Amino acid sequence: MVDRVAVGQKFRLAGVGLVVAGLALACSDTPPTGTSPNPAYTLGGSVSGLAGSGLVLRYNGGDDLFVTANGSFTFATPVSDGAAFDVTVRIQPSDPAQTCVVTGGSGTMASANVTSVAIACVTHAHTVGGMVSGLVGSGLVLRDNGGDDLGVTANGSFAFATRVSSGAGFNVTVVSQPTGPSQACAVVNGSGTVATSNITNVVIVCTTSTFTVGGTVMGLIGAGLVLRNNGGDDLAVTANGSFVFTTPLSTGAVFDVTVFTQPTIPPQTCVVTNGRGTMAAANVTIVAVTCVTNASSGTIRVTVATTGTDVPLNFSFDVEGSFPLYSGSVFTNGTAMVAAAPGTYGVALQVSTNCQVTNSNLVSAAVAVGAVTDVAFSVTCAAVPPVPPGTIQVTVVTTGTDAPAGYTIHTTDTWDYTWYNTSIPSNGTASLLVPPGSYWVSLRQVPLNCTLQGNGGNPIWTVASGATTSITFSVTCEPPATLRVTAATTGPNAPATYTVGVDSTNSGYSWYYKYSTDVSSNGAVSKILPSGGHTVKLVVPLNCFADPNPVSVTLTAGATTDLAFTVVCY
Repeated sequence: MVDRVAVGQKFRLAGVGLVVAGLALACSDTPPTGTSPNPAYTLGGSVSGLAGSGLVLRYNGGDDLFVTANGSFTFATPVSDGAAFDVTVRIQPSDPAQTCVVTGGSGTMASANVTSVAIACVTHAHTVGGMVSGLVGSGLVLRDNGGDDLGVTANGSFAFATRVSSGAGFNVTVVSQPTGPSQACAVVNGSGTVATSNITNVVIVCTTSTFTVGGTVMGLIGAGLVLRNNGGDDLAVTANGSFVFTTPLSTGAVFDVTVFTQPTIPPQTCVVTNGRGTMAAANVTIVAVTCVTNASSGTIRVTVATTGTDVPLNFSFDVEGSFPLYSGSVFTNGTAMVAAAPGTYGVALQVSTNCQVTNSNLVSAAVAVGAVTDVAFSVTCAAVPPVPPGTIQVTVVTTGTDAPAGYTIHTTDTWDYTWYNTSIPSNGTASLLVPPGSYWVSLRQVPLNCTLQGNGGNPIWTVASGATTSITFSVTCEPPATLRVTAATTGPNAPATYTVGVDSTNSGYSWYYKYSTDVSSNGAVSKILPSGGHTVKLVVPLNCFADPNPVSVTLTAGATTDLAFTVVCY
C-alpha cells in the first residue's frame, strides 16, 4: 500500500523545483534555445553638388553627421530592422551659400542597409546691378565677367540677366561708351565677390565729352577785335594766329562764331568763315577770321626801344596835328598803334624825368589810307637817386601816479598801410625814419588807469624828405580803479559763464562794449577800468533773468567797487 503522505510530499517538491527552474530561466542572460534579437543596419546615401562648407545632416532628430565632400555618407549609429528613419538637413552649407535637398530621406528599415538617401546641393545665385547717372547719349553697353553684356538706355537702376553664384566674383566694365553726344562712363564699385544677396551698389557715372571751338585769325593789325560764340562766350583776339574759345561744347551741340567787336586803330572789318556747325567728337579748328583794313583811315605804329636803369613800365605819346588829337600809351620796350585819318602828324613821346629821348622827341608821320606809318623812338634812362627818408619824432609827457614804464608808437602809411612801430618811455622821446608821405600816428598800450590827452585822435601827419615832423602826446595817470563783479545764479539750464559788458558803444556799424570780461555763473571777476561813471551789463541767455540789469556805477581811483548780480534761470 502506497503511503499517500509521502507521495503528496514528492509532488509538492517537484512543483517547487519547476518554479525555481522557471525563475532561473527567466533571470538568465542566455536566450532560450532557438531565439535571436532584432538585427540593426546602416543608414546612408550620397551627396552631390556640394561646394560650400558646414553641411550637417541629421536623422531621427538626433544623430548628426558632418559632410565635407560629395560622395557617399553613412550615419554612425545603425538603425534596428523595422524601425523608421527620417533624414533631414540640419545646417545648410556656406562659403558659398547653398541649399541642399533630401530625396528618399524617410522610410522603414527592411532587413538591409539603406544607401538610397540622396542629398542634392545647389549654390545660391544673385543678380549683379546698380545705378546709372548722367547718361544722355545712346549706345552704352555694360559687361559683367567678360561676357554678360547689357545695353543701357536710360538713367536709373540696372541688373545683368545672368546671375552669379554666391562666392563667385563679378567684374563690371564698360564695353561700349555712349555717343550722340559722346560720353565717358566710369564704373564705381564694379568688382568684388557675391555674398548672400544681390549686388546693387555698382555705380555708373557718365559725363558728356566736350571739345573746344577755335580756328585762325589772319590780316589783323588793329586792336579791339572780340569774337563771340553762341551769343555769349566772348574772346578778345590781339594777334594773328590760332584762337580757341574758353567754353568747350559737347558733341551734338551747335557752335556759332561771330565778330562781336570789329578792330580799331586802325579800323578793320573781319569776316568769319566756317563759323557755324555741329560739334562732332573732336575739337573744331576750321573757323577762319579774315580781317581787312577799312579804306577811310591809316595807322601810325609807334615803337620804343629803351635802355639804362630804373626804366619805367611805359610812356605816353601824343599824335599832334589836324583835329582830332590822337594819343596812347606804349611799353618802354614795345609797340602801339593808333588809327588816324589821312594827313601829316607830329608824334611826341612823353618820358619820365630820369629818361631822355636820344633821337628827336617829335617825329613827323604821313598817314595814307589803308597804310601803316612807322615812328620809332630811342630812349635812355638813368638811375633815379634815392629819396632821403623823413623823421617822425614823438615826445610823451606823463603825469600822475601808477604810470607804466613806456608805450608803443604806431605809425601807418595812409597810402599802402605800411606799419612802423617803436617803443617810447612814459616820459621821453623816440624817432622813426619813414619814407616821405602822410601817416597816422598813435600812442598804443596806454593802460586803463591812464588818459591820453591832446594828439591821441590819430591825426594825419605829413613827413617830408630829410625833414623832421615833431609830435607830442600828453598822458595823465592815476591809481587803478577796480570793478569787482559777482554773479549768483539759481535754477536749471544755467550757462557756465556770462559776459560782463562795460559802456556799450556804437561804432557806426554795430554796437559793442568798450570793455568786457567773463565771469562764472556763480563766481566773481575783477576788471581795472578808468575812474568815473560806467554802465555795466551782465549778458545772460534768453532763459535767464537778472534785475536790475544794466547797472550804473561810479569807480574811484585806487579803490575797488563791488557790483553783484542775482540771476534766475528757467
